[in-house]
Amino acid sequence: MPTPIIPQLGRSGFVSNKNEILTLVYSYFMAAKRSQSVMFRDTVPSLDYIINTYTNRDEWVDVIISTLTDELVPNYFNSATVDVTVSDNDGVDLITIDITAVSGTTTTSLSKKLEVRGDDIFPIN
Repeated sequence: MPTPIIPQLGRSGFVSNKNEILTLVYSYFMAAKRSQSVMFRDTVPSLDYIINTYTNRDEWVDVIISTLTDELVPNYFNSATVDVTVSDNDGVDLITIDITAVSGTTTTSLSKKLEVRGDDIFPIN
């Protein structure tokens, strides 16, 4: 597999560092809107779309895991394991997303926590 790169809108241009790639893949998933593109309308993987479309927390877990492991991470890594937990904290949904991605002999991990209040998603870390 050729060394994957990911574009970003910064001064450094294309990113090839595995930690940075995984962070950007997650960030793009977090920031994207499903219909933000005319050419790829309704096909852009989006956490916002998942949270606002599926009302059941179990569906959130299943769809987030499948989106990350089947659609996003495989574009840059050989394999990925994703663990998602959703808990209720006084009416506020807390989502923890743990991603472990493998490329060759390199393993890269990322853990993020989110807070969902109504239709809004707030990163905690």
